[in-house]
Amino acid sequence: MGQAREYSGELNKARAEYEQYLKTYPNGSHVPRVKERLAAVRQTLGQTSANLGLKPSSGGSAPWTIFGGVSQYLYTGKTQIETITPPAPAQLVFNRDTLSLTDQRSLITNLDIQARRRDAISDTRFVFRDTDNRNYLDSTRSYNRVNAAYVEQTHKEYGYFVRAGRQLGTGSGVPGRFDGLSLGYNLAPEWRVNGVVGEPVEFNSPFSRKMYGFNLDYTAQIGKPGGNVYFIEQTLEGFRDRRAVGTEIRYFDPYLTVFGTLEYDIDFGRMNVGMAQANLRTDAGTNYFANIDIRKTPPLSLITALPGQISLDPFAPTTDFRTLLLSSVNSLGVDELRRQATILTANSYLYSVGFTHPITPRWQLGADYRNANISGTGESGILPAAPGSGTSHVFSGQALGNGIFVNNDSTVTNISMIVAPTFTGQSYSLSYGVPYAAWRLDATMRLYTQSDNQDQRQTRISPTLKVAYRWRSKVSFEVEAGLEKFSESGPLRETNSRRYYMFGGYRWDFQ
Repeated sequence: MGQAREYSGELNKARAEYEQYLKTYPNGSHVPRVKERLAAVRQTLGQTSANLGLKPSSGGSAPWTIFGGVSQYLYTGKTQIETITPPAPAQLVFNRDTLSLTDQRSLITNLDIQARRRDAISDTRFVFRDTDNRNYLDSTRSYNRVNAAYVEQTHKEYGYFVRAGRQLGTGSGVPGRFDGLSLGYNLAPEWRVNGVVGEPVEFNSPFSRKMYGFNLDYTAQIGKPGGNVYFIEQTLEGFRDRRAVGTEIRYFDPYLTVFGTLEYDIDFGRMNVGMAQANLRTDAGTNYFANIDIRKTPPLSLITALPGQISLDPFAPTTDFRTLLLSSVNSLGVDELRRQATILTANSYLYSVGFTHPITPRWQLGADYRNANISGTGESGILPAAPGSGTSHVFSGQALGNGIFVNNDSTVTNISMIVAPTFTGQSYSLSYGVPYAAWRLDATMRLYTQSDNQDQRQTRISPTLKVAYRWRSKVSFEVEAGLEKFSESGPLRETNSRRYYMFGGYRWDFQ
């Protein structure tokens, strides 16, 4: 948290996070690095305070700082499966099939580079994040994805903000990742207007989308609510795919944090998202949380209607979805295509509530309840109606310990019971982590059992072990190995499988 605050330019908050860590974990494994960062932040704040009487130009002569990280991890996995199928009527021989294969061998590289120059007036930043996945079992599945590549500037004197390039949406109905331009301007100390225009990025999508939107934002203050109202419009191959209005509500004080959003799609005439979450902390250290999430799944879109309009050959080398979209619009019309998409769009309901409470200085207990349901869909074109998932209930209890056996070790236990319409299951897990100088050892054991309404019983056991070593506070190495043993028995079939996996690599954080 301290590093995140520091990278975001919130130096006073970063200092508070670092000081809180040192107070809470005086013998923590990150104490040397936290002290190093805290000293640097204090020095920067001291220099800023000494220069408050000066008014540097917007260009300034502040130096650039470069920070980020690079990591590479090699993954490998092997599976052995044995399946026994009962014989057909009038036959006596059981069918036994055995399969052994290497199912994973890949190298994943992540690169995160940020450059920043900040003075009393302006703040300029460059960000580049990339993921490269080399699949050595099937080279056609290798890929490289640029997740973010943008430049941004904030000017305090003129009150504007501008960001250009590939970036992540920050709410207000904006898609998760897009190529485009984000703008903001302070109308008053607490009021801000923002705008966005660009193209949503969906890797491997054959469609062309464009979008634009704007919002009016009221900044939340401690003990006072804030939020915004927004408008967003998106096109799909030139046809209007989405036109929505919505609002976001935010509130926080030393005890309570609340966030909620509500979005209505004008063209579909439906609520697209309704969500609210809250966290309440008491003086005794108890933390209560609750979440309500009701939304369309998938999100309302013309594309949802396409599978019902034509029989797609799964063995065809390519499928021209753009031609399919255009032909569907020409034959049905946009309004009818929206109606068909509505029929094939389900409603997702998710509710959760829980708490955590420290019972001793070293132990904390918690419990939560989750309720999930996805509705069915109607008949559309060649697609028949599909039933809903029914309501699933998950009851969980946790116990978290710190410093139980040695200083700064951590113990986490979890027990969950799942009650679903077609099965019941139980999940158990125990994790233990212990640091020693620059080393850290983490071990986990998971057990899952399940019985369904066809009298099939499943058991899954998954032990894992991870060893990490940190070198000179900036480079870390880690290796993890694990086994998953699965067995299923019942009148329909018997299956036994073992999967072994291992990954290892390094991460270098530079600044």
